Amino acid sequence: MGGYFSAEKAVVDVPGMNFMNSPATPAKESVELDISETPAHNKRSAQGDFGEESMAHINDFTWKDGCAVDFQTIVRERGCRVTPYCLDHVRRRIIFVDADGDKLESNHPFVYQSQRQFADKLYAVPYEEAIRCLNEQATGDKAWTRKVVMLHSTGRCGSTLLCKLLGMGSTVVSLSEPDVYSYIRWLLSENPNMFADRELSDLLRVVTWMWYSYAQSRIPNSYVCIKMRSQCIGIAEAMKKSMPESKAIFLYRNPIDTIDSTCVAFFKGVVQKWVRAWHVDSFFIFKLSGWKKIFNYIAPLFNDPRFPEQTYYPLGFVGLAAMAWLSVMDEALRLQKKNFFDSCIMYEDLCEFRTAVADRILADCGFDGKMALSQAEASDVFDNDAHGDAATVSARRKAKSKDPLFVLPEDVEPLMKLLDVHAELKAVDNHIPHTATFA
Repeated sequence: MGGYFSAEKAVVDVPGMNFMNSPATPAKESVELDISETPAHNKRSAQGDFGEESMAHINDFTWKDGCAVDFQTIVRERGCRVTPYCLDHVRRRIIFVDADGDKLESNHPFVYQSQRQFADKLYAVPYEEAIRCLNEQATGDKAWTRKVVMLHSTGRCGSTLLCKLLGMGSTVVSLSEPDVYSYIRWLLSENPNMFADRELSDLLRVVTWMWYSYAQSRIPNSYVCIKMRSQCIGIAEAMKKSMPESKAIFLYRNPIDTIDSTCVAFFKGVVQKWVRAWHVDSFFIFKLSGWKKIFNYIAPLFNDPRFPEQTYYPLGFVGLAAMAWLSVMDEALRLQKKNFFDSCIMYEDLCEFRTAVADRILADCGFDGKMALSQAEASDVFDNDAHGDAATVSARRKAKSKDPLFVLPEDVEPLMKLLDVHAELKAVDNHIPHTATFA
């Protein structure tokens, strides 16, 4: 859910949100974008924007169209440096970042943050040209989608940790939150018909192929694990349709702890703390903040008749986080009725069984080999917060507490009533069918 709520401002502000009203001006050729050395994002941050968790957007950079380029040649000559960042949908083009591959994985917990900071160049490529490039480049590796696994989760459930753990093996390159997928999901939340069916499928294949190619430049013949923001479960089915042989993992955590962690991570600004302390967070969220603009993105169940306003409104921030958790779990449950996921894991098992969980995932996805990590290496992953020094670092870990830090005792009963409204999840004790078990 991160990246959409200002830490200091009382409003929501997704960069580029108003572009839907802009006239379509499709680009006809690939160009290199002239960018200033300092991303415009840093200027927005100084004004109280969402900081480093902001959704990737072309306006993270001060840019203007530059000279025309041959994208096929760029991919051949600089492919290991060129990765998809976001879409510029009003001009119907994909924005690619050219950056040192070593820096993309080692400086931030999330890939889009490293792309944003270390971009040397940007390329803007029309959808049609990018699709043609994929069709030519991928002809020699027709089975590439078998080596792709998408990691979906509820968020705040160890997905960054699991991504890091899988990437410590010798056969997997793990990528935490390439944000181009989030942007596609957000576009579809604004308009489900934003793309033609074939166009959506082609775009998902293009951006995934580019990340797969990047992975091959890091570890030849490797698998690639792409960890999504939680909302991207809304395009999980579309991704599977575009790449039927790819794999899908779902990681989740018990609702109270997930909701508490979400609230602590994302509702900690001065304004949020003030309205929480004065018990006016419900009015702030649903009447004042403007956050309703993105409810269809962060929690589609707000539009579900099973959840009238009185079920979540009194809970304020806790109710918003609960609806986000329920929305992801609702979609995961719907998908799993079709045996969609190759592996379902609970955070609690990940923390207890560690490398055994990673080995189980590799086996479930048909990947060769095991993690082969020493106990010291595994402990290093689990003993240090996977978010590093990011704003989303675990507050409970810092406080050395296992108890909720945000959800109050008086919140628990109405929160459980809200969760119980989802009769299907209640019937399975908030578990997804066929979740892996460990002895």
